[in-house]
Amino acid sequence: MDKYCLYQGNIISLDQLHFTPFERLMYGDGFFETIRYDQGRIPLWNYHLRRIQSSCKALGFEVPAEISLPSDDGLLNQLIKWLGKTSSYRLRLVVVRRRGGFYKALHEDAAFYIEAEPLKNAWNNARPIDILHMLPWNSDNAIIPGKGPRKGDYVTPSKQRGANEEVLFYNGKDCMTEGSFTNIIYYRNGLWQTPSAEFPMVHGVFRAFLLDKNLVQEGVLSRFLIKDVEVLMLCNAIQGLIPVLSIQGKEINRSKEITKEFIHQVNSALP
Repeated sequence: MDKYCLYQGNIISLDQLHFTPFERLMYGDGFFETIRYDQGRIPLWNYHLRRIQSSCKALGFEVPAEISLPSDDGLLNQLIKWLGKTSSYRLRLVVVRRRGGFYKALHEDAAFYIEAEPLKNAWNNARPIDILHMLPWNSDNAIIPGKGPRKGDYVTPSKQRGANEEVLFYNGKDCMTEGSFTNIIYYRNGLWQTPSAEFPMVHGVFRAFLLDKNLVQEGVLSRFLIKDVEVLMLCNAIQGLIPVLSIQGKEINRSKEITKEFIHQVNSALP
């Protein structure tokens, strides 16, 4: 079955692109940003734009003009025409080099296209998730803020999980960093915290939003103490907050009152 995308205002098959789609790219030739489209809106667009710009800079790409301005509604209007204003979608905005060949960190022209997949759940309404594994993570991801250029580093561990499971990573100091598709949020000593940005990780858009609104602060969480926190949650830009049910088969503490109040605060702060 053909896969379709939005490219230069038109809905076309991926096979009609005049450059190589992301799945067939060489290492470092492109990246993607996963975005939630909510009934005609992209609430966290400015956070996504900031990360797209950082990824372009790290790879030596020129930021495509169509996605370089926070206040430009041109792209959003194209999405509304395609997807309407009554449903929610998971968007994958893919930025690639226009030219093929070996990857070089040059200031190059880049192209982008967008794929869409329907979403059923509202933000902060995900089913509780099980942590299947905790794995060591020693790669330095400080330069590239997105997962695209190093997709294999995340895809391989994520294949170890099921549909409602996650794999978490810890660094060489035994400190928790992130998940294969989420960031970590935990409640301890009266504060909501997230692992420090000093650790190499993907700085997720929803995590950035929570920090910007002072709903969480950065901290350090040992992998040996993760089961002892008062509340453990995960988050990403597609699902928002995701409750954790168990870690490696052991149910963990979940204060419903603390969790409910936090979700209410987050919902109130959402744009």
